[in-house]
Amino acid sequence: MDGFTSAIALLLLFFRILAGSLRLFISTIPCVSCIGVSKEDYRHIRNARQHPEAQMAMDFVVDLCGDEELTEEVPEEWVRRVQEVCPRAPREAVVGSLRETRDESRTINQLLDGLQPVPTKRPRLETAGLGHGGHASTSVPGAKTTEEAPAGKALPGWGPLRAPTARDMKIRRGPGSPLQPPSFEYLVVLDFEWTADNRKAVKPISEITQFPSVLVRLAGRKTAIVDEFNAYVRPTLNPILPQFSIDLTGITQDMVDRSAPLEEVLPQYMEWLKSHGLVSDDGRRQGHWAICTWTDADIGAQLVRELSFKEVPLPSCFDQWVDLKVMFQRHYRREPKGGLQKCVESLGLTFEGRAHDGLIDCRNTAAIVLHMAQGSMLYGAFAFRRATRGLDRDGNVFGSRAHRAAQQSRLKIPKTSQADRGLESVFTALPGHHNGGVPGALAHAARLAEGFRGQSGLKQAQRLEVLDHVC
Repeated sequence: MDGFTSAIALLLLFFRILAGSLRLFISTIPCVSCIGVSKEDYRHIRNARQHPEAQMAMDFVVDLCGDEELTEEVPEEWVRRVQEVCPRAPREAVVGSLRETRDESRTINQLLDGLQPVPTKRPRLETAGLGHGGHASTSVPGAKTTEEAPAGKALPGWGPLRAPTARDMKIRRGPGSPLQPPSFEYLVVLDFEWTADNRKAVKPISEITQFPSVLVRLAGRKTAIVDEFNAYVRPTLNPILPQFSIDLTGITQDMVDRSAPLEEVLPQYMEWLKSHGLVSDDGRRQGHWAICTWTDADIGAQLVRELSFKEVPLPSCFDQWVDLKVMFQRHYRREPKGGLQKCVESLGLTFEGRAHDGLIDCRNTAAIVLHMAQGSMLYGAFAFRRATRGLDRDGNVFGSRAHRAAQQSRLKIPKTSQADRGLESVFTALPGHHNGGVPGALAHAARLAEGFRGQSGLKQAQRLEVLDHVC
Protein backbone atom coordinates (compact mmCIF):
# COMPACT_ATOMS: atom_id res chain seq x y z
CA MET A 1 0.00 0.00 0.00
CA ASP A 2 2.86 2.36 0.80
CA GLY A 3 4.47 1.62 -2.56
CA PHE A 4 1.22 2.38 -4.39
CA THR A 5 0.90 5.74 -2.58
CA SER A 6 4.48 6.64 -3.46
CA ALA A 7 3.86 5.80 -7.10
CA ILE A 8 0.77 8.00 -7.20
CA ALA A 9 2.73 10.88 -5.62
CA LEU A 10 5.56 10.56 -8.15
CA LEU A 11 3.04 10.46 -10.99
CA LEU A 12 1.36 13.64 -9.74
CA LEU A 13 4.75 15.33 -9.43
CA PHE A 14 5.59 14.32 -13.02
CA PHE A 15 2.34 15.78 -14.36
CA ARG A 16 2.90 18.98 -12.41
CA ILE A 17 6.38 19.43 -13.90
CA LEU A 18 5.00 18.68 -17.35
CA ALA A 19 2.22 21.22 -16.94
CA GLY A 20 4.73 23.87 -15.87
CA SER A 21 6.90 23.18 -18.91
CA LEU A 22 3.90 23.47 -21.24
CA ARG A 23 2.84 26.73 -19.60
CA LEU A 24 6.33 28.14 -20.06
CA PHE A 25 6.34 27.11 -23.72
CA ILE A 26 2.89 28.53 -24.42
CA SER A 27 3.84 31.84 -22.82
CA THR A 28 6.34 32.46 -25.64
CA ILE A 29 3.78 31.97 -28.41
CA PRO A 30 2.06 35.42 -28.17
CA CYS A 31 5.41 37.16 -28.64
CA VAL A 32 5.71 35.71 -32.14
CA SER A 33 2.06 35.34 -33.05
CA CYS A 34 1.45 39.02 -32.44
CA ILE A 35 3.85 39.91 -35.28
CA GLY A 36 2.49 37.33 -37.74
CA VAL A 37 4.93 34.41 -37.23
CA SER A 38 3.19 31.02 -37.11
CA LYS A 39 3.96 28.34 -34.57
CA GLU A 40 5.49 26.08 -37.24
CA ASP A 41 7.81 28.83 -38.50
CA TYR A 42 8.87 29.67 -34.98
CA ARG A 43 9.57 25.98 -34.26
CA HIS A 44 11.68 25.67 -37.42
CA ILE A 45 13.63 28.78 -36.51
CA ARG A 46 14.24 27.51 -33.00
CA ASN A 47 15.45 24.12 -34.20
CA ALA A 48 17.76 25.65 -36.79
CA ARG A 49 19.67 28.11 -34.63
CA GLN A 50 23.00 26.91 -35.93
CA HIS A 51 22.35 28.66 -39.24
CA PRO A 52 23.13 32.36 -39.50
CA GLU A 53 19.83 33.04 -41.28
CA ALA A 54 17.89 31.48 -38.41
CA GLN A 55 19.79 33.54 -35.84
CA MET A 56 19.06 36.73 -37.79
CA ALA A 57 15.39 35.78 -37.89
CA MET A 58 15.34 35.26 -34.14
CA ASP A 59 16.98 38.65 -33.57
CA PHE A 60 14.40 40.23 -35.85
CA VAL A 61 11.59 38.65 -33.83
CA VAL A 62 13.06 39.92 -30.55
CA ASP A 63 13.55 43.45 -31.95
CA LEU A 64 9.99 43.60 -33.18
CA CYS A 65 8.67 42.44 -29.81
CA GLY A 66 10.78 45.02 -27.99
CA ASP A 67 9.67 47.86 -30.27
CA GLU A 68 6.05 46.94 -29.81
CA GLU A 69 6.43 46.91 -26.03
CA LEU A 70 8.09 50.32 -25.99
CA THR A 71 5.40 51.92 -28.11
CA GLU A 72 2.58 50.51 -26.03
CA GLU A 73 0.20 53.17 -24.82
CA VAL A 74 0.16 54.09 -21.13
CA PRO A 75 -3.28 53.73 -19.51
CA GLU A 76 -4.85 57.10 -18.77
CA GLU A 77 -5.83 55.86 -15.31
CA TRP A 78 -2.12 55.44 -14.41
CA VAL A 79 -1.35 58.98 -15.55
CA ARG A 80 -4.23 60.38 -13.50
CA ARG A 81 -3.17 58.59 -10.32
CA VAL A 82 0.44 59.71 -10.65
CA GLN A 83 -0.57 63.33 -11.30
CA GLU A 84 -2.74 63.33 -8.18
CA VAL A 85 0.39 62.67 -6.10
CA CYS A 86 2.74 64.79 -8.24
CA PRO A 87 0.53 67.67 -9.46
CA ARG A 88 3.49 69.80 -10.55
CA ALA A 89 5.06 67.15 -12.75
CA PRO A 90 4.61 67.77 -16.51
CA ARG A 91 2.38 65.28 -18.26
CA GLU A 92 5.15 64.38 -20.72
CA ALA A 93 7.45 63.44 -17.85
CA VAL A 94 4.74 61.34 -16.21
CA VAL A 95 3.96 59.46 -19.43
CA GLY A 96 7.63 58.92 -20.23
CA SER A 97 8.41 57.60 -16.77
CA LEU A 98 5.38 55.29 -16.80
CA ARG A 99 6.35 53.96 -20.22
CA GLU A 100 9.81 53.19 -18.89
CA THR A 101 8.93 51.69 -15.52
CA ARG A 102 5.42 50.33 -16.13
CA ASP A 103 4.90 50.87 -12.40
CA GLU A 104 3.07 53.73 -10.67
CA SER A 105 5.04 53.58 -7.41
CA ARG A 106 8.43 53.71 -9.12
CA THR A 107 7.22 56.56 -11.34
CA ILE A 108 6.06 58.55 -8.30
CA ASN A 109 9.43 58.02 -6.57
CA GLN A 110 11.32 59.15 -9.68
CA LEU A 111 9.19 62.28 -10.04
CA LEU A 112 9.41 63.18 -6.36
CA ASP A 113 13.21 62.82 -6.46
CA GLY A 114 13.39 65.21 -9.39
CA LEU A 115 10.92 67.81 -8.03
CA GLN A 116 10.93 70.26 -5.14
CA PRO A 117 9.30 69.00 -1.91
CA VAL A 118 5.56 68.72 -2.23
CA PRO A 119 3.41 71.12 -0.17
CA THR A 120 2.73 70.27 3.45
CA LYS A 121 -1.02 70.58 2.92
CA ARG A 122 -3.03 67.75 1.48
CA PRO A 123 -3.64 67.85 -2.28
CA ARG A 124 -6.91 69.49 -3.17
CA LEU A 125 -9.35 67.18 -4.92
CA GLU A 126 -11.52 68.51 -7.71
CA THR A 127 -14.58 66.31 -7.26
CA ALA A 128 -17.98 66.20 -8.83
CA GLY A 129 -19.35 63.26 -6.88
CA LEU A 130 -18.28 59.68 -6.47
CA GLY A 131 -17.16 57.61 -9.39
CA HIS A 132 -16.59 53.92 -9.83
CA GLY A 133 -15.78 51.99 -6.65
CA GLY A 134 -16.68 54.86 -4.34
CA HIS A 135 -13.55 56.90 -5.24
CA ALA A 136 -13.86 60.62 -5.81
CA SER A 137 -13.74 61.23 -9.54
CA THR A 138 -11.80 64.12 -11.05
CA SER A 139 -14.05 66.95 -12.17
CA VAL A 140 -13.92 68.75 -15.45
CA PRO A 141 -12.48 72.27 -15.56
CA GLY A 142 -14.89 74.78 -14.14
CA ALA A 143 -16.44 72.45 -11.57
CA LYS A 144 -17.38 74.26 -8.37
CA THR A 145 -17.15 71.33 -5.97
CA THR A 146 -13.60 71.78 -4.66
CA GLU A 147 -12.78 70.43 -1.24
CA GLU A 148 -9.74 69.81 0.92
CA ALA A 149 -8.83 66.15 1.40
CA PRO A 150 -9.49 65.14 5.03
CA ALA A 151 -6.45 64.25 7.09
CA GLY A 152 -7.51 60.65 7.70
CA LYS A 153 -9.17 59.92 4.36
CA ALA A 154 -7.43 57.85 1.72
CA LEU A 155 -6.71 59.52 -1.62
CA PRO A 156 -7.40 57.90 -5.01
CA GLY A 157 -4.57 55.64 -6.08
CA TRP A 158 -3.38 54.98 -2.52
CA GLY A 159 -6.19 52.73 -1.34
CA PRO A 160 -6.29 52.65 2.46
CA LEU A 161 -2.83 54.27 2.70
CA ARG A 162 -2.22 57.93 3.45
CA ALA A 163 -0.71 59.95 0.62
CA PRO A 164 2.87 61.15 1.30
CA THR A 165 3.45 64.67 2.55
CA ALA A 166 6.53 66.89 2.50
CA ARG A 167 7.43 65.64 5.98
CA ASP A 168 7.36 62.03 4.76
CA MET A 169 9.57 62.75 1.75
CA LYS A 170 12.11 64.80 3.73
CA ILE A 171 15.40 62.99 4.14
CA ARG A 172 16.25 62.55 7.79
CA ARG A 173 19.67 63.35 9.22
CA GLY A 174 19.64 60.43 11.61
CA PRO A 175 21.96 57.39 11.58
CA GLY A 176 22.34 55.96 8.11
CA SER A 177 21.06 59.11 6.38
CA PRO A 178 22.96 60.24 3.26
CA LEU A 179 22.98 63.76 4.74
CA GLN A 180 25.16 62.68 7.64
CA PRO A 181 28.72 64.06 7.30
CA PRO A 182 31.49 61.49 7.02
CA SER A 183 33.39 60.43 10.11
CA PHE A 184 36.67 62.07 10.98
CA GLU A 185 39.73 60.16 9.85
CA TYR A 186 41.98 61.48 12.64
CA LEU A 187 41.67 63.17 16.01
CA VAL A 188 44.57 65.21 17.42
CA VAL A 189 44.18 65.04 21.20
CA LEU A 190 45.48 68.23 22.83
CA ASP A 191 45.91 69.18 26.49
CA PHE A 192 47.93 72.28 27.42
CA GLU A 193 49.47 73.07 30.77
CA TRP A 194 49.79 76.74 31.69
CA THR A 195 50.88 78.92 34.60
CA ALA A 196 48.50 79.26 37.55
CA ASP A 197 48.60 80.46 41.15
CA ASN A 198 46.18 79.70 43.98
CA ARG A 199 46.99 82.92 45.86
CA LYS A 200 46.56 85.57 43.20
CA ALA A 201 45.66 85.92 39.54
CA VAL A 202 48.48 85.66 37.02
CA LYS A 203 48.89 89.06 35.37
CA PRO A 204 48.60 90.06 32.57
CA ILE A 205 47.68 86.56 31.34
CA SER A 206 48.57 82.94 31.98
CA GLU A 207 51.13 81.34 29.64
CA ILE A 208 51.40 77.86 28.19
CA THR A 209 54.24 75.80 29.69
CA GLN A 210 53.63 72.44 27.94
CA PHE A 211 52.40 71.82 24.38
CA PRO A 212 51.59 68.07 23.94
CA SER A 213 49.44 66.10 21.49
CA VAL A 214 48.52 62.50 20.64
CA LEU A 215 47.46 61.59 17.10
CA VAL A 216 44.66 58.98 16.88
CA ARG A 217 43.61 57.31 13.64
CA LEU A 218 39.87 56.53 13.66
CA ALA A 219 39.09 53.22 11.95
CA GLY A 220 36.35 51.51 13.94
CA ARG A 221 37.67 48.45 15.70
CA LYS A 222 41.14 49.23 14.33
CA THR A 223 41.32 52.70 15.91
CA ALA A 224 44.83 53.21 17.25
CA ILE A 225 47.36 55.83 18.40
CA VAL A 226 49.71 56.83 15.59
CA ASP A 227 52.16 59.37 17.03
CA GLU A 228 52.87 61.82 19.87
CA PHE A 229 54.23 65.34 20.17
CA ASN A 230 55.51 67.01 23.33
CA ALA A 231 57.33 70.28 23.90
CA TYR A 232 57.83 72.44 26.97
CA VAL A 233 57.37 76.20 26.55
CA ARG A 234 59.26 79.04 28.23
CA PRO A 235 56.95 81.81 29.50
CA THR A 236 58.11 85.31 28.60
CA LEU A 237 55.70 87.62 30.45
CA ASN A 238 56.29 85.92 33.83
CA PRO A 239 59.49 83.85 33.47
CA ILE A 240 59.42 82.61 37.08
CA LEU A 241 56.90 79.82 37.63
CA PRO A 242 54.63 80.03 40.69
CA GLN A 243 55.20 77.27 43.23
CA PHE A 244 51.57 76.20 42.88
CA SER A 245 52.10 75.63 39.15
CA ILE A 246 55.22 73.56 39.79
CA ASP A 247 53.48 71.36 42.36
CA LEU A 248 50.39 70.89 40.18
CA THR A 249 52.00 70.05 36.84
CA GLY A 250 55.43 68.74 37.85
CA ILE A 251 57.06 71.16 35.38
CA THR A 252 60.10 72.71 37.03
CA GLN A 253 61.77 76.05 36.44
CA ASP A 254 64.79 74.37 34.86
CA MET A 255 62.57 72.54 32.34
CA VAL A 256 61.03 75.72 31.00
CA ASP A 257 64.28 77.72 31.10
CA ARG A 258 65.82 75.24 28.66
CA SER A 259 62.80 75.41 26.32
CA ALA A 260 61.77 77.72 23.49
CA PRO A 261 59.00 80.35 23.76
CA LEU A 262 55.56 79.81 22.28
CA GLU A 263 56.45 81.78 19.15
CA GLU A 264 59.01 79.04 18.28
CA VAL A 265 57.14 75.98 19.59
CA LEU A 266 53.99 76.67 17.55
CA PRO A 267 55.81 76.37 14.17
CA GLN A 268 57.36 73.09 15.39
CA TYR A 269 53.89 71.81 16.17
CA MET A 270 52.64 72.82 12.73
CA GLU A 271 55.55 70.97 11.13
CA TRP A 272 54.57 67.86 13.08
CA LEU A 273 51.01 68.13 11.76
CA LYS A 274 52.36 68.70 8.26
CA SER A 275 54.52 65.55 8.48
CA HIS A 276 51.30 63.52 8.85
CA GLY A 277 49.60 65.31 5.96
CA LEU A 278 47.10 67.14 8.17
CA VAL A 279 47.96 70.74 7.20
CA SER A 280 49.29 72.48 4.12
CA ASP A 281 52.31 74.76 3.89
CA ASP A 282 50.22 77.79 4.91
CA GLY A 283 48.73 75.99 7.95
CA ARG A 284 45.32 75.17 6.49
CA ARG A 285 43.59 71.93 7.38
CA GLN A 286 43.97 69.07 4.89
CA GLY A 287 41.77 66.00 5.00
CA HIS A 288 38.92 65.28 7.39
CA TRP A 289 40.19 65.55 10.97
CA ALA A 290 39.74 67.66 14.09
CA ILE A 291 41.50 68.67 17.28
CA CYS A 292 40.12 66.99 20.40
CA THR A 293 40.32 68.48 23.90
CA TRP A 294 38.91 67.76 27.34
CA THR A 295 36.82 70.97 27.84
CA ASP A 296 37.01 74.10 25.70
CA ALA A 297 39.54 75.91 27.90
CA ASP A 298 42.69 74.76 26.08
CA ILE A 299 41.94 76.51 22.79
CA GLY A 300 38.99 78.78 23.51
CA ALA A 301 40.34 80.33 26.72
CA GLN A 302 44.12 79.87 26.72
CA LEU A 303 45.62 79.53 23.23
CA VAL A 304 43.43 82.18 21.57
CA ARG A 305 43.95 84.69 24.36
CA GLU A 306 47.72 84.20 24.63
CA LEU A 307 48.35 84.37 20.88
CA SER A 308 46.16 87.47 20.63
CA PHE A 309 48.00 89.17 23.51
CA LYS A 310 51.41 88.33 22.01
CA GLU A 311 50.21 89.27 18.50
CA VAL A 312 51.00 85.86 17.07
CA PRO A 313 48.69 84.70 14.23
CA LEU A 314 46.45 81.78 15.11
CA PRO A 315 46.74 78.95 12.54
CA SER A 316 43.45 78.31 10.78
CA CYS A 317 43.42 74.63 11.80
CA PHE A 318 42.49 75.75 15.34
CA ASP A 319 39.20 77.29 14.16
CA GLN A 320 37.15 74.34 15.49
CA TRP A 321 37.61 71.40 17.84
CA VAL A 322 35.84 68.50 19.55
CA ASP A 323 35.10 68.81 23.26
CA LEU A 324 35.34 65.17 24.39
CA LYS A 325 33.32 65.90 27.53
CA VAL A 326 30.30 66.67 25.33
CA MET A 327 30.80 63.50 23.29
CA PHE A 328 31.32 61.48 26.48
CA GLN A 329 27.94 62.56 27.81
CA ARG A 330 26.26 61.94 24.45
CA HIS A 331 27.68 58.43 24.06
CA TYR A 332 27.55 57.09 27.63
CA ARG A 333 24.39 59.04 28.57
CA ARG A 334 25.82 60.39 31.83
CA GLU A 335 27.66 63.52 32.83
CA PRO A 336 31.47 63.32 33.00
CA LYS A 337 31.83 64.11 36.70
CA GLY A 338 34.99 64.01 38.80
CA GLY A 339 37.54 65.12 36.22
CA LEU A 340 39.46 63.22 33.57
CA GLN A 341 40.86 60.54 35.90
CA LYS A 342 37.42 59.63 37.32
CA CYS A 343 35.93 59.39 33.82
CA VAL A 344 38.73 57.10 32.63
CA GLU A 345 38.30 54.82 35.63
CA SER A 346 34.49 54.78 35.23
CA LEU A 347 34.99 52.98 31.90
CA GLY A 348 36.99 50.20 33.55
CA LEU A 349 40.28 51.64 32.28
CA THR A 350 43.40 52.47 34.28
CA PHE A 351 44.63 56.05 34.45
CA GLU A 352 48.26 55.76 33.38
CA GLY A 353 50.82 58.21 34.79
CA ARG A 354 50.72 61.42 36.81
CA ALA A 355 47.67 63.66 36.49
CA HIS A 356 48.14 67.23 35.20
CA ASP A 357 51.11 66.25 33.08
CA GLY A 358 50.10 67.41 29.61
CA LEU A 359 51.30 64.37 27.69
CA ILE A 360 49.89 61.96 30.30
CA ASP A 361 46.52 63.70 30.13
CA CYS A 362 46.61 63.45 26.32
CA ARG A 363 47.27 59.71 26.48
CA ASN A 364 44.42 59.11 28.91
CA THR A 365 42.08 61.30 26.87
CA ALA A 366 43.07 59.26 23.83
CA ALA A 367 42.19 56.12 25.80
CA ILE A 368 38.61 57.39 26.09
CA VAL A 369 38.60 58.09 22.35
CA LEU A 370 39.74 54.52 21.67
CA HIS A 371 37.06 53.12 23.98
CA MET A 372 34.34 55.14 22.22
CA ALA A 373 35.51 54.53 18.64
CA GLN A 374 36.24 50.82 19.01
CA GLY A 375 32.92 50.25 20.74
CA SER A 376 31.70 48.03 23.55
CA MET A 377 28.90 45.51 23.96
CA LEU A 378 26.92 47.87 26.17
CA TYR A 379 27.25 51.15 24.25
CA GLY A 380 28.42 50.19 20.76
CA ALA A 381 30.83 52.26 18.66
CA PHE A 382 30.76 56.05 18.42
CA ALA A 383 31.37 57.92 15.15
CA PHE A 384 33.11 61.29 15.51
CA ARG A 385 31.52 63.40 12.75
CA ARG A 386 31.26 67.01 13.90
CA ALA A 387 33.18 69.56 15.92
CA THR A 388 31.44 70.82 19.05
CA ARG A 389 32.97 74.31 19.25
CA GLY A 390 34.65 76.81 16.98
CA LEU A 391 35.71 80.43 16.53
CA ASP A 392 33.81 83.19 14.77
CA ARG A 393 35.37 85.63 12.32
CA ASP A 394 36.51 87.84 15.20
CA GLY A 395 38.34 84.99 16.94
CA ASN A 396 35.74 84.63 19.71
CA VAL A 397 34.41 81.25 20.77
CA PHE A 398 30.89 80.63 19.53
CA GLY A 399 28.46 81.06 22.42
CA SER A 400 30.89 83.00 24.58
CA ARG A 401 30.14 86.40 26.12
CA ALA A 402 32.52 88.12 23.71
CA HIS A 403 30.83 86.44 20.72
CA ARG A 404 27.38 87.56 21.87
CA ALA A 405 28.60 91.10 22.49
CA ALA A 406 30.19 91.31 19.03
CA GLN A 407 27.02 89.96 17.46
CA GLN A 408 24.85 92.50 19.25
CA SER A 409 27.14 95.37 18.30
CA ARG A 410 26.87 94.41 14.63
CA LEU A 411 23.08 94.24 14.80
CA LYS A 412 22.60 97.33 17.00
CA ILE A 413 21.52 100.56 15.25
CA PRO A 414 22.99 103.56 17.11
CA LYS A 415 20.55 106.25 18.21
CA THR A 416 21.09 109.82 17.08
CA SER A 417 21.27 112.22 20.02
CA GLN A 418 20.77 115.95 20.04
CA ALA A 419 24.53 116.50 20.19
CA ASP A 420 25.06 114.28 17.15
CA ARG A 421 22.49 116.22 15.18
CA GLY A 422 24.34 119.36 16.24
CA LEU A 423 27.58 118.00 14.79
CA GLU A 424 25.86 117.45 11.47
CA SER A 425 24.69 121.05 11.52
CA VAL A 426 28.30 122.16 12.13
CA PHE A 427 29.49 120.46 8.96
CA THR A 428 26.56 121.96 7.10
CA ALA A 429 27.45 125.43 8.35
CA LEU A 430 31.20 125.19 7.64
CA PRO A 431 31.19 126.69 4.12
CA GLY A 432 29.53 129.83 5.50
CA HIS A 433 27.27 130.33 8.47
CA HIS A 434 24.11 132.31 7.91
CA ASN A 435 25.05 134.80 10.64
CA GLY A 436 28.69 135.42 9.90
CA GLY A 437 30.44 133.00 7.58
CA VAL A 438 33.30 130.89 8.95
CA PRO A 439 33.59 132.82 12.26
CA GLY A 440 29.92 132.19 12.80
CA ALA A 441 30.44 128.47 12.14
CA LEU A 442 33.25 128.35 14.71
CA ALA A 443 31.09 130.14 17.26
CA HIS A 444 28.33 127.65 16.54
CA ALA A 445 30.81 124.78 17.13
CA ALA A 446 31.88 126.35 20.43
CA ARG A 447 28.29 126.50 21.60
CA LEU A 448 27.80 122.84 20.62
CA ALA A 449 30.93 121.85 22.56
CA GLU A 450 29.18 122.86 25.77
CA GLY A 451 26.21 120.77 24.77
CA PHE A 452 28.38 117.64 24.45
CA ARG A 453 28.84 117.47 28.21
CA GLY A 454 26.77 114.60 29.60
CA GLN A 455 25.10 113.87 26.26
CA SER A 456 24.90 110.34 24.78
CA GLY A 457 25.50 109.55 21.14
CA LEU A 458 28.87 109.76 19.49
CA LYS A 459 31.84 108.65 21.55
CA GLN A 460 33.86 111.39 23.23
CA ALA A 461 36.87 110.62 21.05
CA GLN A 462 34.80 111.06 17.90
CA ARG A 463 33.39 114.35 19.15
CA LEU A 464 36.83 115.73 19.99
CA GLU A 465 38.07 114.68 16.58
CA VAL A 466 35.25 116.57 14.90
CA LEU A 467 35.91 119.66 17.02
CA ASP A 468 39.61 119.56 16.17
CA HIS A 469 38.72 119.35 12.52
CA VAL A 470 36.29 122.28 12.78
CA CYS A 471 38.42 124.55 14.96
